[in-house]
Amino acid sequence: MDEIMRQNAEDENQNSIHVELTQAVGRVQELAAENEQLREAVNEVRQHENDKVNHQLETVEGKSAEEVGQQPSRELHEDLWARKELEKRFARAMLQNAELAETIDRLEHINQQLELENDTIANHVVLYQHQRKLVRERLRVKDEQLKAMEEERTKTVARCQELQNVLVSVLNKGGVLKEYESSSLA
Repeated sequence: MDEIMRQNAEDENQNSIHVELTQAVGRVQELAAENEQLREAVNEVRQHENDKVNHQLETVEGKSAEEVGQQPSRELHEDLWARKELEKRFARAMLQNAELAETIDRLEHINQQLELENDTIANHVVLYQHQRKLVRERLRVKDEQLKAMEEERTKTVARCQELQNVLVSVLNKGGVLKEYESSSLA
């Protein structure tokens, strides 16, 4: 019974690990999608930045150096800040992705170990059930033999009683028993 309870506990543990693994795989897929979105966003920002720089270069003609120097540098600063923020977010996502991949590998390894243990336990349970079946069969055969021997003993006792009765009857008819009884009394 303890083995069955232990196996059930291990099955529940294995199921929870399987659920965690499934969740981790889902999270990795979400992060991969987010990673792709971030890459696209970085590319869009770069493209936007390049477009702005080209546009600013075109508008620079005819403006004073002071006007050109102040406005583009502020926009450029905002763009650089946005780019740095995207790069930080991308780095965090990549780190999370790596951690989740490591967790998945660890959980898969644990899952394989648990599957092996589960198979081993299942083999032991099958072996135990087979041995119990053999023991039950031996006990059944032994009980049948004892029953047959008891029936044989009962028949033998009945046969002996019958033979004794026949012998006493024969001896009484021949008068031998009366002579024996009178000589033993005297």
